[in-house]
Amino acid sequence: MNKALTLRDIRRVCGLGPLLTAEELDKYWVDTDPARTPNSSLRNRVRRTLEDKNDARILVYGHGGSGKSTELAKLIQELGGDYFPVRFSIRDEMNPVAIQAEDVMLVLTERLLAETEKGGFCLGDDVLRPIYDYFATVTRKVEQGRDASMGVSAEASASTGFFVPLVKLMAKFKSEIKLNAHSEETVVATLRKRPADLLEQINGVVRAVRQRIPREKRLLIVVEDLDKLGIACAHRVFIDNGNLLAAIVADVIYTVPIFTLHSPDAGVLRSLFRPFGLAMIKTFESDGRPAPGFDVVKKIILARIDEKAVDPGALDLLVRKTGGVLQHAFEVLRNAALMDSATLPLKEKEIVEALKVKRSEFWSEIALPIEPVPGVASVEQLYDRLTGYAKRQLAGERNPPQVDAINQILLRACALVEYNGDRWYGVHPLVIDNLKELGRVG
Repeated sequence: MNKALTLRDIRRVCGLGPLLTAEELDKYWVDTDPARTPNSSLRNRVRRTLEDKNDARILVYGHGGSGKSTELAKLIQELGGDYFPVRFSIRDEMNPVAIQAEDVMLVLTERLLAETEKGGFCLGDDVLRPIYDYFATVTRKVEQGRDASMGVSAEASASTGFFVPLVKLMAKFKSEIKLNAHSEETVVATLRKRPADLLEQINGVVRAVRQRIPREKRLLIVVEDLDKLGIACAHRVFIDNGNLLAAIVADVIYTVPIFTLHSPDAGVLRSLFRPFGLAMIKTFESDGRPAPGFDVVKKIILARIDEKAVDPGALDLLVRKTGGVLQHAFEVLRNAALMDSATLPLKEKEIVEALKVKRSEFWSEIALPIEPVPGVASVEQLYDRLTGYAKRQLAGERNPPQVDAINQILLRACALVEYNGDRWYGVHPLVIDNLKELGRVG
């Protein structure tokens, strides 16, 4: 297998993001389970839950950049032909800033219909007609175009049936969600006001698809990148309206922000879903000694980049300073390979400069959210918490989990890294460097 051995190829492979295709998985995937939570693989836990329960509602949580999307892609690959997977990212399909649970349900339905059409499965008009009529009626009322809507309905029943017109309606709703999420004058805004009716129609589509796909296959829906939501938005989607997402009559996996499992409302999630965490790869112990994950992260990097392309000392520095956050490691490598002075092999000076760029990003990321969070009034509170944790960490002590709003903000920024297998917090190494610069820690 050819690995990256030019600056251009390094930039390309480091910019891939999650490994989503079979080709990418075959070329670059590395088994990280031993460095995360030995004997408790995320994929195995999810697979067993699917085997044990029909219509399983599963949450997968973990830090941004920890490898959740790659692990879910590997899971789908391992499940093989036993499932009919429908997988999508809300970042591709929606406006993540203004997302609501009802919007997730509508886009889920649009993606389900699109994948069904792609798979060549025909859904019967006897099932689709009442569903189409419901959405067409709401559309007609909102747009005040009764004659035009009736024409569409008549055309549908006389020619192509109701599948294609329903697909077009759902595509229109998705466009409204993406481009006019804040508007109260759209059809989607009207649909949100009657969530029970919306759920009934969407489950009608889900049941129709389940009836039409081959009997030996189970429908599996995977909704990704919901873990990128802000604190207030995640609360609205998963706490206030999680019952809607949990009521989809299929096996569904949602990614969820790690900080939602560190809130006083986490019990709501556990009552509706089965949450499974993807532990961060632990590259160092609480006392600073290298952990087995240190070499695993190096192996992941060297699966993409030829070992001749980076000096060993530069690679060790990269792994040590990015704290097991894979996304950060690849961002730093890509930035190093973008520098005017970069030559092969990449040396410590390029890695140091690229790490400075990542360090500077934490200054803006450790900030108060746009929407106020009760109990957090100043950035000083965030840095006070980080300082206390960092001092204990540098003294070789562990920082046990603490459920409050301050830690939710810090977890979202990845300034705090939770090593889930051992249930302790580590301050990100680059944040510790910033705290040293501020004179808060020695």
